[in-house]
Amino acid sequence: MNKFKLLSVLISSFIGMPTQACDIHLYSVNFGLYIGEAQSARGAVSLDHCTRRVKISLDAGLYADGQFAARAVSNGLGHRLTYHLYQDVGFSQLWGDGTQGTQALLANNGEHPIYAYVPAQRMPPEGVYTDSVMVVVEW
Repeated sequence: MNKFKLLSVLISSFIGMPTQACDIHLYSVNFGLYIGEAQSARGAVSLDHCTRRVKISLDAGLYADGQFAARAVSNGLGHRLTYHLYQDVGFSQLWGDGTQGTQALLANNGEHPIYAYVPAQRMPPEGVYTDSVMVVVEW
């Protein structure tokens, strides 16, 4: 039985007026070992000291060719596994930028979970699979 360590790394980019203050903390999604079965994981975007409500968007990641429904982790050798990022624990609100059936999140201070899901799929070669998703915070 092959096993995989999956990791989706979140990196940040901030857009807004420089006179506004907002502390942003990101918590990556780590699926751990994958054995071909559906599984979920959780990350978060945490906001502190924001002076007003902000818009949080996630991009499609490095390996999705701009398609949110095709987010994937890769081993860097061309092998990929599909995953999805959601705003809700029920996996119904695909988190993106408001296009392609996704939704950006309007949020106040606090922790905002990122619910991640890897559907059951064919096992690619063993290895470490990663992706990088940009988080954009606008105020």
